[in-house]
Amino acid sequence: MHTINRYRLRISDIIVGYLRLEGSRKYYSTDGMWWNGIPVPYEKADRFSGLKDKNNRMLYEGDVVSIPFPNEPEVFKNMLISFEDGQCILSEVSGMVRIEISDMDRISGIVFLGFAFEDGLI
Repeated sequence: MHTINRYRLRISDIIVGYLRLEGSRKYYSTDGMWWNGIPVPYEKADRFSGLKDKNNRMLYEGDVVSIPFPNEPEVFKNMLISFEDGQCILSEVSGMVRIEISDMDRISGIVFLGFAFEDGLI
């Protein structure tokens, strides 16, 4: 059995496709549904976080999401998905709170809000 890694591909802040690595094989897609071995030109690859929002949308590095805060389900926090030392983390957009992805197992109801690429929130 081999690991499948996924990436969202961008040129600047424009999403141009997706990359799926299965063992030594690379599959590309421009829409995330139809895959083939034809490379999609890109400048930046955002890693898949392993999370999906409440609408089953895959969430990637650079996405901003709203989540119900642990132990306070009526309080929602806007969080940025990023990676640090290979570990996926969620950081409050204000920078005050950090949650490691392993802590996310018990959180449901994640809502995708937008992207925060190098040029700021889109």
